Amino acid sequence: MPPMKIAVVGSGPGGYVAALRAARLGASVTLIEKERLGGTCLQKGCIPTKALAASARIARNVRRAGEFGIRLAGEPEIDFVGIQQRARKVVAIQEKGIRSLLESWGVDVLQGTARLDGSRSVIVESGNEDRKIAVDRVILATGSQPAGLPGIPIDGERILDSDALVWMNVLPERILIIGGGVIGCEFASIFASLGVKVLLVEALERILAIEDEEVSALLAKEFKKQGIEVETGTMVKSVSRDGSTVRVEFGKGRTETFETVALTVGRRPRTGDLGLGEAGVRLAGRGEVVVDTSMRTSEDGVYAVGDMTGGLLLAHTASHQGLAAAHHAVTEKGEYDPAVVPWAVFTYPEVGRAGLTEREARDKFGEVRIGRFQFRGLGKAHAIGEIAGLAKIVATGQGQIVGAHVIGAEASDIVQELALAIGKKMTLTDLAESIHIHPTLSEIVGEAALSGLGMGIHEPKGR
Repeated sequence: MPPMKIAVVGSGPGGYVAALRAARLGASVTLIEKERLGGTCLQKGCIPTKALAASARIARNVRRAGEFGIRLAGEPEIDFVGIQQRARKVVAIQEKGIRSLLESWGVDVLQGTARLDGSRSVIVESGNEDRKIAVDRVILATGSQPAGLPGIPIDGERILDSDALVWMNVLPERILIIGGGVIGCEFASIFASLGVKVLLVEALERILAIEDEEVSALLAKEFKKQGIEVETGTMVKSVSRDGSTVRVEFGKGRTETFETVALTVGRRPRTGDLGLGEAGVRLAGRGEVVVDTSMRTSEDGVYAVGDMTGGLLLAHTASHQGLAAAHHAVTEKGEYDPAVVPWAVFTYPEVGRAGLTEREARDKFGEVRIGRFQFRGLGKAHAIGEIAGLAKIVATGQGQIVGAHVIGAEASDIVQELALAIGKKMTLTDLAESIHIHPTLSEIVGEAALSGLGMGIHEPKGR
């Protein structure tokens, strides 16, 4: 019996993972990518921004060297060209690694733009040629693109969206960032650490509005310490070029000029030009593809994964969805269970989350227990000079952990333990009785669990 033929459209963390898994299961796989391997995550998002954040961290540490007994002369010189070159090198290494993996598993990679021709064939446009590929299954993984706002024209020079922002050529002296969500806060943190004056505006009443209120308030406080101007409840009416500057009209008649303006108000599914309507693939109200728990669309034989399906637009969710789709496409078994999805915001300090906020837990369960512990209570935090932040565990009245929030050094790593605890329905007692290495930042998990039980060791009496 010949191997099943599967076409995967898009090579981001959903697509290339699906292609590799399907190939490992014995399918004959063709991966179609119109730009570069790795998708937005590798080429314009997760990886280059973390490379920029690493350079920003070095700049902060150099400025603070005196605190650690290291004498340096003056302010560090920011070589933004060098920073970008390093980021591009990191991306190139990762892209080469993905290509090598695909080749080793026999995945055929085609460069071009794909569209469905029914559910059993795909047309690939490359240059002036069209190539029709007969398939048994199609897995769509075309990702997302930056969302826009009326009155804000993106020109790619002075007015940038998040895709262009990551590879901007010159570091501005001052920047306006419109949108205080994950993307906006990460870029605000990076640019401020590199010496840029940042104004971050958000239409809602707090930045990182999806996070626990205590966490977003603490991040705003830390941003202020770093010199980042944060304005919430602020609307931007229009943005226009004025020669080498950008004129911005805010609400209530206020206008200002900036060297650079960045629009970071989220992303939207990329589903156009795929022939979805003609193929019978149903879309929801915001243009996202409707899928079931096996990532099947409304059209038999067509799957969709990642950002194009809406929900949490995260690389790791896309990868897990890609695994589920590939398994089901080949074996007719495989489901994606999004019960516990951890995520992180790579600001300074970092933010990590899994499960419910305190408000959500109270609405759902009524009685809750809250365990908190400050980073300043950890010996390791003082040793490395990172004492800002806290860990907050949200549990039911019976002690089952249903939410976890960490803001502080290495929060993205610390929250993983808490995500596992939520997924395995562990209790505050389970975490409190787990021995954590001393001195480490992960001790904050055990300390917060003890706090939730009213048994905190490193807490003053009466707290």
